[in-house]
Amino acid sequence: MSNEEENDTIYANEDITKVANISKLLQNFHIDKLLENDKKEIERLDENVKWYHKKIPRDTAEQLLKEGLAHTNMDGMFLIRDSTSSTQDYVVSVTHKGKVYHFQIKEIYKGHYQIDEGPIVHGLDKLVTHYQSSPNGLITQLTQHCCAEIPPNKARQLGQTNVLHRAVVEGIADQVRKILNHRLCPDINAKTSW
Repeated sequence: MSNEEENDTIYANEDITKVANISKLLQNFHIDKLLENDKKEIERLDENVKWYHKKIPRDTAEQLLKEGLAHTNMDGMFLIRDSTSSTQDYVVSVTHKGKVYHFQIKEIYKGHYQIDEGPIVHGLDKLVTHYQSSPNGLITQLTQHCCAEIPPNKARQLGQTNVLHRAVVEGIADQVRKILNHRLCPDINAKTSW
């Protein structure tokens, strides 16, 4: 099989790649290619959680969102940033009728968050999903995010299952070692989608 046919097989049958065991995949694909494809797929899947802007000040958040409004006048455009008043908390900055509003996201207990008197939700990712379906006390429901990066693993309930997770679950120590020592090794602290 040529390299071009090999690449076509990987992309033409992504669903098989997701469920096939690592040992089987490594019989057909080199570890470099497997980890490269895994990295690309995780980046693609994480596009919808790239709303985290780290420790930017309130005025910078407002400026970014107002710039976003210049391109699309949409209520609910948002970003999440670190709180400047509490190291374990966050802030969601959201647009409504051309203005920017800020809501403190309190960490109630490890990895569980709440906005005002809203529900306590495990993970910022799930909190965002919740407020995308209903405003539930916010000025408006969250719609489009202002793109930056994915939130820290500690703040997420779920992540994307990667090749390393699957090799560990399968209990194939030699493949786990190869993956851990590889230049494209996924983040060892990443959470799975399980």
